[in-house]
Amino acid sequence: MEKQTYPIPKAPERYTDLRGMWPWMPPHLLPYVQLLRLDRPTGYWLLVLPAWMSILIASERFDWQTLGLLLIFLIGAVALRGAGCVINDLWDRDFDRRVERTADRPLAAGAISGRRALGLFIILIGAGVLILMFLPWRVWGWALLSLPLIITYPLAKRFLPTPQVVLGLTFSWGALLGWLSVRPYFEAPTLWLYAGTFAWILYYDTIYATQDRADDQRMGLKSMPLFLGDTLHLGLIVFALSAFVLWALGLIAAGAGLLSWLGLLIIGGLIIRQLSSFDANDAAHCLKQFKANATLGQIWCLFLALDLVF
Repeated sequence: MEKQTYPIPKAPERYTDLRGMWPWMPPHLLPYVQLLRLDRPTGYWLLVLPAWMSILIASERFDWQTLGLLLIFLIGAVALRGAGCVINDLWDRDFDRRVERTADRPLAAGAISGRRALGLFIILIGAGVLILMFLPWRVWGWALLSLPLIITYPLAKRFLPTPQVVLGLTFSWGALLGWLSVRPYFEAPTLWLYAGTFAWILYYDTIYATQDRADDQRMGLKSMPLFLGDTLHLGLIVFALSAFVLWALGLIAAGAGLLSWLGLLIIGGLIIRQLSSFDANDAAHCLKQFKANATLGQIWCLFLALDLVF
């Protein structure tokens, strides 16, 4: 059977002008902003949203304690997402130089040395551990268990045919930590939420990885889009449907109210709209759809919070 090849899409232009966004920052620090992806907030929103969903579903009311937990997890997500970006770019700098979309990353372009990046990674992990001091002790061990996943995920694309599975396990970890920050032990809704978030991450990160099919194939790297091949669109449908069903089971197990269900139905409709317009050969379109998933999660969290208020 002839090996399928994919057209190389034109890399999308940067969405952010760093100098325009950070005019007060010295120019020599701008590469660090880019390294930590502070100019691209989608990543840390996608990391924190599983924890927010879990906190809001586990809580009985929306009070100052709930708001404090949401803020703590947001700060932690920014730190750990930055750490994940640093270790990802350290592992991948040789590959990034050969991909148009990533060639300007600071480590690939030589704007930051590997030694400084490693030092920054250690600082960020330390900040993440410090943030744990503000959470119940029962959260600590489970949080530390996620570190091997954070460190090794960038290597998954070299060995696993579906590296998005490792990312799914990593990014959905917040659903476990969020629940334990509110309640003393895991319950049935926790597992449904974790599984649903895992499927959602497979959905949106497969869309994201579709941008790089040609480059991944050229360099011998692996990804879910390459694994799915001609069944890519069907795979996205399966991932999205699985997320919706598993989240619905979580709401049933938690005895959630009407507004929580309304929020889930709204984001379900938005995902159907995404799937109906998905274009695997348009890199800019794939990136836009990937980023839209942060908004989807924020919408559901809003309805989950309103359910606690009303």
